[in-house]
Amino acid sequence: MNEKLSAALIGAVAAVTIVFVRDFLLKIWLDSREAKRNSLEVFRRYADPLSTAAVDVLWRLDEILHKPGRGAYLLLSNPETSFNTYKRLSTTYRLAALFGWIRAFKRELSFLGGRDDEQIRGIKDAVANLEAGLADGEHIEATRLEALLDLWKNSFNGSPGGKEALQIKLERVLRSHVHEPGQLAAALTDEQQLSLCKELAEAIAAVYEKSPPNDRVIRETQARAVQVLSLRESWLYRDWQSAIGDTMLRETAMEGRLFEVIGFGDFEEIADDSELPNRWINRISAITDDLDVTQPPQFDARLQQLRNTIVASSRLIIALAEEDPRRRIPLQSNLRLARDVVRRYA
Repeated sequence: MNEKLSAALIGAVAAVTIVFVRDFLLKIWLDSREAKRNSLEVFRRYADPLSTAAVDVLWRLDEILHKPGRGAYLLLSNPETSFNTYKRLSTTYRLAALFGWIRAFKRELSFLGGRDDEQIRGIKDAVANLEAGLADGEHIEATRLEALLDLWKNSFNGSPGGKEALQIKLERVLRSHVHEPGQLAAALTDEQQLSLCKELAEAIAAVYEKSPPNDRVIRETQARAVQVLSLRESWLYRDWQSAIGDTMLRETAMEGRLFEVIGFGDFEEIADDSELPNRWINRISAITDDLDVTQPPQFDARLQQLRNTIVASSRLIIALAEEDPRRRIPLQSNLRLARDVVRRYA
């Protein structure tokens, strides 16, 4: 009787195990494999246009940043020429088109339920770095603090705790004096600049638990402090990048994709039509308008933004080529330039 009971129990457990493996574990494995296959299919549908857009951005930024005498003045409005006007709008379009293809790729992936695939992790990381390079400006706060500490090093020495909190406090002091969007400390009157510098020095002194620099020192360093505080910024936040990408998309059935990016002609019509909301175009162009790449980067944070962008675009091109070496878009000349750019800023 005991033997029959044991055999029955073993048979029951075996049956339950088979059902569990077949109906649960096997289904999970099959679903996971299907999700990975689907994500790879989505990626491969968008890989070529994404690569093309990144290559277009790479060559334009290389022209602007690394070709003295040719690219240095492409973004300046003085003197105004039809060539420069075209180049500025074309640069804006290339960045917007890249945001568009990134947004299309991410939107289609989101339809798969958010499952990840290790095979395209490098692509996702490269995209994330590109987005961060244009959106994150926390390092500017650190740069300002270090520059002010260097100016007033006779009053403040050592390394106090809570530097991040101090950076935020200094940023709030600066914004309390410079109210208008895009306004710089250099636009303040002499007395307003002096008041700003004194308040910043007092904020630093409170953290160091020391006396702030005297009025003579503040006066002597005022011009240099204001120069540091007038670093020009124009960040393109992640939500803005997504909104720009959405603006650039239209539905399509081409090559199995759900979306495609509008062409330059349609983009130019949007830019020229004063009745259309083109705030997104303005937010991109704010990164490049009147940017003088011959100036030191400590005077204009946008220069570092473009350097971040060209490096991130290069890494994206390299990642796309490594995922599928047979892909036709990253030609050897493009890959050589992408690798040269990464080495240049490594």
